[in-house]
Amino acid sequence: MAFSPDGKILASGSNQLFLWDTATGGQLRTTSRELTSGISTLVFSPDGDTLVAGNWDGILELWDVRTGGLLSTHTGHTKGINALKFSADSKTLVSASFWGTTLVWDWETLKKTGN
Repeated sequence: MAFSPDGKILASGSNQLFLWDTATGGQLRTTSRELTSGISTLVFSPDGDTLVAGNWDGILELWDVRTGGLLSTHTGHTKGINALKFSADSKTLVSASFWGTTLVWDWETLKKTGN
């Protein structure tokens, strides 16, 4: 689960993402399709517009919070992702796997910049 930066949305899921209104408890939307692998970790982008899902198959998926549509997928991990974190300046996303691999991503280009 993850809260949006403003605390107004809660994201949860397993094989599909669900977005909830924290004020009312009502469901706002679900993702446009089910994921092929279950979600192991979630984080909102610092601006709250994108939800990043780390999956059990090692794939990062970026979802549009407003529409629930899939924006892009990114590979690099060979096993499940267990942690996602943005840097304080919001320019870098770090992903870590259950098997010790850590990848560093440039948030603007979503290119791996290190591991």
